Amino acid sequence: MGLLGRLLGAGRSSAPPAPGHREPVELDGPAILGTALVPLNGAAGLEYLTVSDLCTGCAVFGATGSGKTSGSGQQIALALLAAGFGGLVLSAKTEERALWERLARMTGRTDDLLFFSPSEAASGGGWRFNFLDYEWRRPGAGGGRVENIVRLFTLGMETMGAGEQKASGNNAYWQRAMQELLRNAVALVGMGTGHVSLADINRLIATAPRSQAQVDAEVANPTGFCFELLSEARKRYASDPAKLADCKKVTEYWFGQWPHIPPETRGNILSTFTSATDAFGFSPFRELFCTSTNIAPEVAEYGKILFLDLNLKEHGKTGQFAQVLFKTCFQNAMERRDLGKSPMPVFLWGDEAPYFLNSEDESVLRTARSKRLITVFLMQNLTTLFEALGGHSGRDKAFSILANLGTKVFHANTCTESNKFAAELIGQSVHMMASFSNGTSGGENWGSSSSRDVQTGGGSVGHNSGTSTGWNESKSAAEQVQFDVQPKEFSLLRTGGPENGLCVDAIVTRTGHIWNNGRNYLPVTFRQH
Repeated sequence: MGLLGRLLGAGRSSAPPAPGHREPVELDGPAILGTALVPLNGAAGLEYLTVSDLCTGCAVFGATGSGKTSGSGQQIALALLAAGFGGLVLSAKTEERALWERLARMTGRTDDLLFFSPSEAASGGGWRFNFLDYEWRRPGAGGGRVENIVRLFTLGMETMGAGEQKASGNNAYWQRAMQELLRNAVALVGMGTGHVSLADINRLIATAPRSQAQVDAEVANPTGFCFELLSEARKRYASDPAKLADCKKVTEYWFGQWPHIPPETRGNILSTFTSATDAFGFSPFRELFCTSTNIAPEVAEYGKILFLDLNLKEHGKTGQFAQVLFKTCFQNAMERRDLGKSPMPVFLWGDEAPYFLNSEDESVLRTARSKRLITVFLMQNLTTLFEALGGHSGRDKAFSILANLGTKVFHANTCTESNKFAAELIGQSVHMMASFSNGTSGGENWGSSSSRDVQTGGGSVGHNSGTSTGWNESKSAAEQVQFDVQPKEFSLLRTGGPENGLCVDAIVTRTGHIWNNGRNYLPVTFRQH
């Protein structure tokens, strides 16, 4: 059975794996993790980041123009490609496709680079991924679980709205109500048809009874789509008590609860759902995500690099939502995989990563090393990360994610909070602070005196004057606790380009590691290609 046949379950026609397919290479696990991967040219000699270091997660910070993408980012990407690893690449900027095409050529991986792109999907070609049907029909204990699909949607919507109002008070109610709607729609469509599509979900919601009169009419003349799905579900699962109980539950929702929700409230619930999914009813997102499936996240296990060509400059919020959905499916798939059968590391790459982060990333990063999932997130500064995760309320989430990114690379930055974070991460130590003082002193005096004898009229007159000078000098030393790298030093790192000889400076830290310079941080120079 082919790759997609295994993904979507028995009974589906087997489809061939992607072009250039190769079976995973059998390698010893410990040997993989200890492999030196990314060279770091430090002043004290050559160092490396290992596969294990990157499996603990890597965060790259740097202001616009700092050289983070063309410096450390490019060096890490080239190492991943040269090692033969597969992965998923998220795209925020229009120029990223050309960058990864160039990197693939440099490492002989052009045939492994697959573009999930709207340009071919609209004409019926290219790669397609029906994420709802994939999640409903995939193998494994979690396949077909309604709650997994609801969670997938929720994470995507969380990312889209993270920079706006967060779920609190009234907003939280609409989110829970939307989840309830989606849960009952997915369950009924899945049980009634054997697969899940957004078109069927929308059709169910649009035709479901919205008043008691419509319920009575449907019962008297059961011809509607909702009733049709229920009938098919009961036939399909006539001998499955658990599924029949699910049928009863969705019946109570669609014929009991839903019609009696006040129209204005129901409209708000629908709006919460359709505001995120409406664009998937139009080309090219309809073809990419709501038709058939001929590619899935598991291709990364076979050495394929899947590039999501949905950059945010051209595809906006819908491109963001779609990439987060794919990213979540990818992370879940890589966490499920059997390392005995698929031992090679895989990577997740996100430049301008805050656009794609959500509350699920922290838990994924905690177990990534055990599943040999390399995560590389490039971002400008802390403030963009805070904003992406909810502004001030997102600070704790942000620091929780950063705590699970064990390798951090700091390029030139003008964000004072980011530079202070970097300095505090490296730490403080006792420094002997010397002080010197010197000075001169001097003075001048002048005086005169006279005397007169009142009897004789005689007397005397005298004068005196003088000057004095002096020099003093003192030296002292005192112990003070200071940052090992002062925050301002991060703003002075070289940013590449001809004016810097194509040299990009950075400071690298790694959890629990002392570098060959005897410190927990390593100044590194990357050369742009």
